[in-house]
Amino acid sequence: MINLRRFYENHFDTKNIGDDRLRKFTADHIQRLISNDTEGKYEALKAAVTTAYDDYFGAITTEDVSLSE
Repeated sequence: MINLRRFYENHFDTKNIGDDRLRKFTADHIQRLISNDTEGKYEALKAAVTTAYDDYFGAITTEDVSLSE
């Protein structure tokens, strides 16, 4: 039987998943939400995921630009 605590773990919080892999996964997830949402059921989810994506990876991009300058 599956331990119920596994449902509440953050499976993306590991050293094996870097920012680039997470970015690709999230971008793919957003594109799949957009392409499979023909009835508009996932508008709130798309908005939340897109906002989190922009905030997280926007901050990383800003940090990278600052370090390179």
